[in-house]
Amino acid sequence: METKYLGIHPAKKHKASKQSGGAVDRISNLPDAILHLILSFLQTVDAVKTSLLSKRWRYLWTSLGYLEFDHCYFWSRHIRFWYQREFSEKFTNFVTCVLSFRDGSDIKRFRLSSFNFCNKWVDKWIHVVISHNVRELDLSLCPEGAFLLPHSIGSSKYLTALKLNLFNHVLEIPKIMVFNKLTSLHLVSLRFLNDGLARLLFLGCPLLENLVLERCVYDNIKVLDIYATKLKTLTIENLKLDDAGDDGLRRTALKIFAPNLLSFKYMGPVARDYILQDPLCIVNVDIHLVNAFEKGSLKGLGYLMCKFIGGFYNVEVMKLSMIFLELLCSALSELVCFPAPFCNLKLLKLNAGTDKLHLQVIIHLLKSSPNLKAVHIYFMTSDWKDNWQPEDEAVTCLAYHLKTVEISNFEGQDNGLEFIKFVLENGMVLERITIAWSMNLKKPLEIILKAMTIMTFPRASSTVAIIFLEPEPIGNSFV
Repeated sequence: METKYLGIHPAKKHKASKQSGGAVDRISNLPDAILHLILSFLQTVDAVKTSLLSKRWRYLWTSLGYLEFDHCYFWSRHIRFWYQREFSEKFTNFVTCVLSFRDGSDIKRFRLSSFNFCNKWVDKWIHVVISHNVRELDLSLCPEGAFLLPHSIGSSKYLTALKLNLFNHVLEIPKIMVFNKLTSLHLVSLRFLNDGLARLLFLGCPLLENLVLERCVYDNIKVLDIYATKLKTLTIENLKLDDAGDDGLRRTALKIFAPNLLSFKYMGPVARDYILQDPLCIVNVDIHLVNAFEKGSLKGLGYLMCKFIGGFYNVEVMKLSMIFLELLCSALSELVCFPAPFCNLKLLKLNAGTDKLHLQVIIHLLKSSPNLKAVHIYFMTSDWKDNWQPEDEAVTCLAYHLKTVEISNFEGQDNGLEFIKFVLENGMVLERITIAWSMNLKKPLEIILKAMTIMTFPRASSTVAIIFLEPEPIGNSFV
């Protein structure tokens, strides 16, 4: 009878092996494909060690589909400086031997993490895995200077995913390099030499669908031009500013032409400018800004944020950080620049304070989201002075569509209580409001009194349920 576990057909039958006690070794009698799957969860150095188990296991490692070589598994704290050469030879010899003794089967994923002593070998290793039709390539390298992407990577007809970490070194690519099958590109801690190189890289990926730029350095780039007609998800992350002179995109304009982009995530300092061309398909937006700007430029940055967020008029899920809301606050006086309605927005997630300006921005966002169904707010601890009183204006989503409100890290400030009261009084179709208390509330009696106050608020919806949750750890924000 044919076996179809994981869609794998039985391999050539092996003579049933027995253990010394006479029991059948069921694991060794599994098909090669299943044993390869088991070994894929191990470091390659450990997978090779299984060749000592029995004749059945002796050559399984020569056809592994997942290869992972990490120098950390070869390093020991007992290795002194003058033994590092011996250590480097041990690592390079092992990688070379595994690739040299490999059979003709394809490689599904190849991961390499190495120090700079392996640089002269990297091109050779990559050439070998490319010749084995590798699908996923994950390289963490520490070159002595600029790293030139090997020609063999561009010549691959099977490579679909590439992850490259250069530890803040410069990336160089040949002038003519096209990644014909690449759909996923993840670049970590590398420096772009100039505007043209970045544009050339993205243009050379005609089928690119997923792009992640993580902790990259753009100090020599005036415009980061991302041109990718097939791109569906884009993540730009520069939260961890390090000693390499990285300040994100503060001095760089971000220009995106991706007419099929569905999801956009931006984390880091405010860019010099945002230019979004044809952002019609974007339905998921996550913006997390860090405080890396001059206080005197708040109003100008507020206009820039209005322009930025205004490009996402078809968004369905949107997450905004507290600093983003603070910048929007500075543009509230000029309502003409406030974003057009987000008619398709269904879920809004915010990090916000309980001061007057933050709550005014939240109300403006609610007004701009007539079909909103759910809102999640994580209230950050902030020094608020002015009391907030809601204006007597209609909020369409509260009257017809908003059903769920979740509030986290709630300390029970007067402004926060006023906001909850406003939602309950105007939420005509509200079904549930969930309030998770802050860890800053130490006394149970204080929580009980604030909960009782909330329970006395009038409710527009007769079926709304008010749910109180225990205090949660500080910093568990939505964004």
